[in-house]
Amino acid sequence: MSVRRAISIGARAALAAAFSLVARAGAGAEPVRVYLDYSRAPAAATCLDEAALKRDVELRLGRPVFVPEREADVRAVVVARRVAHGFAASVELFDGARQSLGRRELSTRARHCSALDDSLALVLSLSADMPRERLTPPLAQPSQPSSPAVPAAPNPPAVAPPSLGTPLSIPDAPPRFGLRLLPEIGVAAAYGLVPSLAPGLDVGLELRSNRFWPVSVHAAGWARQVQEVGREGRAARFSAQTLSLAICPLTGPLGPLQGSLCVLDRLAHVAARGTGFDIREESTGWQVAIGAGGNVRYWLGPVFISGAGELLVPLLRRRYFFTDVEDINIYEEGWLQAVLRLGIGTEI
Repeated sequence: MSVRRAISIGARAALAAAFSLVARAGAGAEPVRVYLDYSRAPAAATCLDEAALKRDVELRLGRPVFVPEREADVRAVVVARRVAHGFAASVELFDGARQSLGRRELSTRARHCSALDDSLALVLSLSADMPRERLTPPLAQPSQPSSPAVPAAPNPPAVAPPSLGTPLSIPDAPPRFGLRLLPEIGVAAAYGLVPSLAPGLDVGLELRSNRFWPVSVHAAGWARQVQEVGREGRAARFSAQTLSLAICPLTGPLGPLQGSLCVLDRLAHVAARGTGFDIREESTGWQVAIGAGGNVRYWLGPVFISGAGELLVPLLRRRYFFTDVEDINIYEEGWLQAVLRLGIGTEI
């Protein structure tokens, strides 16, 4: 059993044991009233919003929990933010004397903050499920002076909160929202499409959803190639543009990377023009190729660096030649073609 799976199975039990600040005093104990101080960093705008978090907590406990600050017994400070390899959220509780009752850190390597939704609501639910008798006076309640005739009873010794220093790693989960877009731009190289290795500029867009496999579209323009033919002055100039569609049924983490294996279809427009011949001719045509490929991504905060490779087989090969007493080949497309890409992108 993997560590991630073990964490997922035991998440509720572990959180209940580690984050429960005090036990219930009894069935009739009055629960604390909580003021929620919730903030999201700009890069974590997709994290659960405050209204949804409050709703989830109150649904779990089956009662009203959150009140304005002046009526609260406990302040819960929750901060959601993006980190280098995913998202993190911290939860810290303060009593009426502004003393910390404990802090819990949640993190996930998922590429969407909604992977923290359930765990964050559960942690906050457990922290709010405590009796008021175990706390110092509420946040907005002024201390009452003791009667001069009767000495004030000493406060009971404070119970030290349990250690909450162990961070919790939350496994990936399907995103809360449906469609996600991952645009990217980069450089590429194609072999077998035109006579020699051709550099190019590539623009891609990947669509991800809970309902189907990731789908990506890439458009590329390739640098012009010159192929000299026979005697001096004769040459053929090649140019090409491609549009490819890929479906990636195998997608998942590869250590610190995220990888995909895809099947793809590519449509290429190739043009060849002769120079230095007695008759100036130009040939243009379309080529369809099918194949497979893979890509990996390494995330650096909100952006990623990607690398990809593809192998393709054209359904019909084109041959370029000229006639001088007999046919002389200029270039014939191979049965196997390859594309390499390197890009940078983000998720929206």
